[in-house]
Amino acid sequence: MEPLVLDAEANARRYEESMRTRGMWMPEMEWPSLKPGEPILSANSREEFIAKLEALNWTYG
Repeated sequence: MEPLVLDAEANARRYEESMRTRGMWMPEMEWPSLKPGEPILSANSREEFIAKLEALNWTYG
């Protein structure tokens, strides 16, 4: 399981291009600039993954 992180340089290029060609920028236009971050957890089996997932200290919900 990996979080998505923003590639700030790619996003800045996309922002500049959008503002130059369209004159607009919306938050969802950042989505193509997201890339996989460092893994939060990995497992060799479904059972191991579920056990590790249940043991995580969740920030939300």
